[in-house]
Amino acid sequence: MIEFTIVGEIQTKQRPRATTIGGYARVYTPKDTILYENYVRAEYQRQCKDFSFQDKPLVINIECVFKANKDIQKFLDLGYNIACVNAKDCDNLAKIICDSLNGIAYNDDRQIVMLKVSKYYGESEYVKVKIANYTGMLLKTAKEQYKRNDLLYHYELLENRLKQKGKLNKQERQRLDRIKGELFGKDNDK
Repeated sequence: MIEFTIVGEIQTKQRPRATTIGGYARVYTPKDTILYENYVRAEYQRQCKDFSFQDKPLVINIECVFKANKDIQKFLDLGYNIACVNAKDCDNLAKIICDSLNGIAYNDDRQIVMLKVSKYYGESEYVKVKIANYTGMLLKTAKEQYKRNDLLYHYELLENRLKQKGKLNKQERQRLDRIKGELFGKDNDK
Protein backbone atom coordinates (compact mmCIF):
# COMPACT_ATOMS: atom_id res chain seq x y z
CA MET A 1 0.00 0.00 0.00
CA ILE A 2 1.14 3.53 -0.80
CA GLU A 3 -0.06 6.62 1.04
CA PHE A 4 0.68 10.28 0.36
CA THR A 5 -0.72 13.69 1.29
CA ILE A 6 -1.36 16.78 -0.81
CA VAL A 7 -1.37 19.90 1.39
CA GLY A 8 -3.10 23.12 0.39
CA GLU A 9 -6.28 24.27 -1.32
CA ILE A 10 -8.10 21.34 -2.87
CA GLN A 11 -9.00 21.60 -6.54
CA THR A 12 -11.51 19.65 -8.61
CA LYS A 13 -11.28 18.52 -12.22
CA GLN A 14 -12.73 21.30 -14.35
CA ARG A 15 -14.49 20.67 -17.62
CA PRO A 16 -12.47 21.14 -20.79
CA ARG A 17 -12.98 24.54 -22.38
CA ALA A 18 -13.46 25.28 -26.07
CA THR A 19 -12.46 28.27 -28.13
CA THR A 20 -12.15 29.12 -31.80
CA ILE A 21 -8.87 30.18 -33.32
CA GLY A 22 -8.82 31.10 -37.00
CA GLY A 23 -12.26 29.57 -37.49
CA TYR A 24 -11.25 26.21 -35.96
CA ALA A 25 -12.50 24.87 -32.65
CA ARG A 26 -9.83 24.10 -30.08
CA VAL A 27 -10.47 22.25 -26.81
CA TYR A 28 -8.12 22.81 -23.88
CA THR A 29 -7.80 21.93 -20.22
CA PRO A 30 -8.12 24.93 -17.84
CA LYS A 31 -4.83 26.18 -16.36
CA ASP A 32 -5.89 25.59 -12.72
CA THR A 33 -6.55 21.91 -13.47
CA ILE A 34 -3.17 21.46 -15.18
CA LEU A 35 -1.34 23.16 -12.28
CA TYR A 36 -3.08 21.04 -9.63
CA GLU A 37 -2.51 17.79 -11.57
CA ASN A 38 1.20 18.66 -11.82
CA TYR A 39 1.28 19.40 -8.07
CA VAL A 40 -0.35 16.01 -7.29
CA ARG A 41 2.19 14.23 -9.53
CA ALA A 42 5.11 16.04 -7.91
CA GLU A 43 3.89 15.20 -4.38
CA TYR A 44 3.39 11.54 -5.32
CA GLN A 45 6.90 11.31 -6.78
CA ARG A 46 8.43 13.11 -3.78
CA GLN A 47 6.64 11.06 -1.11
CA CYS A 48 6.43 7.66 -2.84
CA LYS A 49 9.79 7.62 -4.62
CA ASP A 50 8.35 6.85 -8.07
CA PHE A 51 6.76 3.54 -6.95
CA SER A 52 4.38 2.16 -9.60
CA PHE A 53 1.68 -0.49 -9.36
CA GLN A 54 2.00 -0.86 -13.15
CA ASP A 55 -1.02 -2.79 -14.50
CA LYS A 56 -2.44 -4.36 -11.31
CA PRO A 57 -6.08 -3.85 -10.19
CA LEU A 58 -6.25 -1.13 -7.52
CA VAL A 59 -8.23 0.13 -4.56
CA ILE A 60 -8.02 3.89 -3.96
CA ASN A 61 -9.20 5.80 -0.90
CA ILE A 62 -9.25 9.61 -1.22
CA GLU A 63 -9.91 11.57 1.97
CA CYS A 64 -10.44 15.31 1.44
CA VAL A 65 -10.26 17.58 4.48
CA PHE A 66 -11.52 21.13 4.03
CA LYS A 67 -10.77 24.04 6.35
CA ALA A 68 -13.62 24.60 8.79
CA ASN A 69 -15.17 28.00 9.43
CA LYS A 70 -15.55 29.33 13.01
CA ASP A 71 -18.98 27.76 13.58
CA ILE A 72 -17.90 24.30 12.47
CA GLN A 73 -14.56 24.62 14.30
CA LYS A 74 -16.48 24.74 17.60
CA PHE A 75 -17.84 21.25 16.93
CA LEU A 76 -14.43 19.97 15.83
CA ASP A 77 -12.98 21.23 19.13
CA LEU A 78 -15.58 19.10 20.95
CA GLY A 79 -14.33 16.02 19.11
CA TYR A 80 -17.03 15.70 16.46
CA ASN A 81 -16.21 14.42 12.98
CA ILE A 82 -18.15 16.71 10.62
CA ALA A 83 -18.91 15.65 7.04
CA CYS A 84 -18.31 18.38 4.48
CA VAL A 85 -21.14 19.28 2.12
CA ASN A 86 -19.54 21.95 -0.02
CA ALA A 87 -19.69 22.81 -3.72
CA LYS A 88 -16.84 20.44 -4.62
CA ASP A 89 -18.28 17.19 -5.96
CA CYS A 90 -16.72 13.87 -4.92
CA ASP A 91 -16.58 12.65 -8.52
CA ASN A 92 -14.60 15.71 -9.65
CA LEU A 93 -12.27 15.40 -6.65
CA ALA A 94 -11.60 11.77 -7.54
CA LYS A 95 -11.18 12.57 -11.23
CA ILE A 96 -8.39 15.10 -10.73
CA ILE A 97 -6.45 12.81 -8.36
CA CYS A 98 -6.87 9.65 -10.46
CA ASP A 99 -6.06 11.39 -13.75
CA SER A 100 -2.97 12.99 -12.19
CA LEU A 101 -1.53 9.60 -11.27
CA ASN A 102 -1.94 8.05 -14.74
CA GLY A 103 1.39 6.83 -16.00
CA ILE A 104 3.08 7.45 -12.63
CA ALA A 105 1.42 5.42 -9.85
CA TYR A 106 -0.25 3.07 -12.35
CA ASN A 107 -0.50 2.65 -16.10
CA ASP A 108 -4.09 3.89 -16.44
CA ASP A 109 -6.96 4.75 -14.10
CA ARG A 110 -9.03 1.98 -15.74
CA GLN A 111 -7.20 -0.31 -13.29
CA ILE A 112 -9.14 1.16 -10.36
CA VAL A 113 -11.71 -1.43 -9.32
CA MET A 114 -12.74 0.16 -6.03
CA LEU A 115 -12.79 3.87 -5.19
CA LYS A 116 -13.82 5.66 -2.00
CA VAL A 117 -13.95 9.44 -1.71
CA SER A 118 -14.82 11.19 1.55
CA LYS A 119 -15.07 14.87 2.53
CA TYR A 120 -14.63 16.19 6.07
CA TYR A 121 -13.92 19.44 7.83
CA GLY A 122 -10.66 19.95 9.67
CA GLU A 123 -8.20 22.56 10.88
CA SER A 124 -6.31 22.73 7.59
CA GLU A 125 -6.96 21.75 4.00
CA TYR A 126 -5.36 18.61 2.53
CA VAL A 127 -6.02 15.41 0.61
CA LYS A 128 -4.80 12.01 1.83
CA VAL A 129 -4.59 9.32 -0.86
CA LYS A 130 -4.14 5.59 -0.19
CA ILE A 131 -3.55 3.18 -3.06
CA ALA A 132 -3.47 -0.59 -2.60
CA ASN A 133 -3.16 -3.63 -4.82
CA TYR A 134 -6.54 -5.41 -5.16
CA THR A 135 -5.26 -8.75 -6.52
CA GLY A 136 -4.99 -10.54 -3.16
CA MET A 137 -8.48 -9.50 -2.09
CA LEU A 138 -9.89 -10.43 -5.49
CA LEU A 139 -8.50 -13.97 -5.35
CA LYS A 140 -9.66 -14.49 -1.77
CA THR A 141 -13.12 -13.18 -2.59
CA ALA A 142 -13.40 -15.33 -5.73
CA LYS A 143 -12.47 -18.46 -3.76
CA GLU A 144 -14.93 -17.58 -1.00
CA GLN A 145 -17.68 -16.88 -3.54
CA TYR A 146 -17.06 -20.19 -5.31
CA LYS A 147 -17.27 -22.08 -2.01
CA ARG A 148 -20.45 -20.21 -1.01
CA ASN A 149 -22.10 -20.90 -4.39
CA ASP A 150 -21.21 -24.59 -4.04
CA LEU A 151 -22.72 -24.71 -0.54
CA LEU A 152 -25.88 -22.92 -1.72
CA TYR A 153 -26.26 -25.38 -4.56
CA HIS A 154 -26.05 -28.39 -2.22
CA TYR A 155 -28.32 -26.66 0.33
CA GLU A 156 -31.03 -26.11 -2.28
CA LEU A 157 -30.59 -29.67 -3.55
CA LEU A 158 -31.11 -31.13 -0.05
CA GLU A 159 -34.02 -28.76 0.73
CA ASN A 160 -35.76 -29.80 -2.51
CA ARG A 161 -35.20 -33.47 -1.67
CA LEU A 162 -36.71 -32.84 1.78
CA LYS A 163 -39.77 -31.19 0.22
CA GLN A 164 -40.25 -34.04 -2.26
CA LYS A 165 -39.70 -36.95 0.18
CA GLY A 166 -40.90 -35.30 3.35
CA LYS A 167 -37.78 -36.50 5.19
CA LEU A 168 -34.05 -37.08 4.77
CA ASN A 169 -31.90 -40.03 5.80
CA LYS A 170 -29.41 -39.54 8.66
CA GLN A 171 -26.45 -38.79 6.38
CA GLU A 172 -28.40 -36.23 4.32
CA ARG A 173 -29.74 -34.59 7.51
CA GLN A 174 -26.19 -34.24 8.94
CA ARG A 175 -24.94 -32.82 5.67
CA LEU A 176 -27.81 -30.30 5.54
CA ASP A 177 -27.09 -29.21 9.14
CA ARG A 178 -23.37 -28.78 8.35
CA ILE A 179 -24.14 -26.68 5.24
CA LYS A 180 -26.66 -24.55 7.19
CA GLY A 181 -24.00 -23.95 9.84
CA GLU A 182 -21.44 -22.82 7.26
CA LEU A 183 -23.90 -20.65 5.33
CA PHE A 184 -26.04 -19.14 8.06
CA GLY A 185 -24.10 -19.64 11.28
CA LYS A 186 -24.32 -22.42 13.84
CA ASP A 187 -27.28 -20.92 15.74
CA ASN A 188 -29.41 -20.20 12.67
CA ASP A 189 -32.11 -22.77 11.97
CA LYS A 190 -33.16 -21.34 8.60
